[in-house]
Amino acid sequence: MDDSVIVSPDWLAAHLDDPTVHVVDVRDAWEYDGIGHLPGAVNIPFDSYRNDSDVDRGTLPGAEAFADLLGDAGISAQVSDDEWIEIVDTIRAGIKGGHFADGLVEAVEMCGRLLHKKGVAIKPDDTDELPDDVRLRKE
Repeated sequence: MDDSVIVSPDWLAAHLDDPTVHVVDVRDAWEYDGIGHLPGAVNIPFDSYRNDSDVDRGTLPGAEAFADLLGDAGISAQVSDDEWIEIVDTIRAGIKGGHFADGLVEAVEMCGRLLHKKGVAIKPDDTDELPDDVRLRKE
């Protein structure tokens, strides 16, 4: 385990208002929501990154995988399920209409407008940390 990312309760209490400190709560969602959590904490349940086939089962994922998880959690905290449904419906309409690329481009533009509305700003030094591939899920 990388001890550099683990801090003491006293250190955390002294740094809760620091905008560069981000708290990740790895408990199950029912514990996070039902029992409570630190203000501003992001919930990424332990099971969302644990892989039972891993040699180091239970350890934190690599930096790239954890960055993906944090990015998804941060966006999900800002965007409601209804807003995501509208975006997904736009993609589906493009597929059903035979215009997959047009539907996907419109959905990406919708995401940009939505995140801008939620206060997510693009900074001059931002980099695209996500892969530029399309992931398909079988339903």
